[in-house]
Amino acid sequence: MTDPISNIEGDIHVNGTLSCDGDLIIDGQLKGQLSVKGNLTITKIGNVSANTEAAKLTVAGNSMCSKNITLLGDAAHPMVPFLGQGGCMAIEDAYTFAILSGELDCDFNKVQPLYEKIRLQRNNRIQSASMLQGKLNHIKNPIAAFTRNLLMSHTLLLAMRTSKIWNYNVDEEISKALS
Repeated sequence: MTDPISNIEGDIHVNGTLSCDGDLIIDGQLKGQLSVKGNLTITKIGNVSANTEAAKLTVAGNSMCSKNITLLGDAAHPMVPFLGQGGCMAIEDAYTFAILSGELDCDFNKVQPLYEKIRLQRNNRIQSASMLQGKLNHIKNPIAAFTRNLLMSHTLLLAMRTSKIWNYNVDEEISKALS
């Protein structure tokens, strides 16, 4: 595919690697190996069981909920492993959904929008940061890799990046959303 933005309706099953030079929007499910130089968006809530490499990965558009379905963890926001936050995001999702369900007497018409409001931005931010970290981890240019290593070992750059992740207070976010 050479279009700057490619739209595909339906499921994709790839034997081998599917590459796209621009942004790719998939209205369906994805299985296989995929390389996208731009942004990858999967607009339907469905399976993403592919190894993907993209500038930004968005699953289910901007929604973690649809009718009586609520996505948590990797179903809502598959994470690349470069910050080690996939499991953490799943636990935060489950905790947030459970607390909201209890506080709102399992009225899911109220729970789902609040859950999405609390979790979507954080999950997208962590997802983007993890994608960036993957790119930094795999720098091939020896001079750029040397510079990266110097910056990481002799500055507070790493501490600043991780403090934004680790200083998150889910209880505070839930309280704000409920008030």
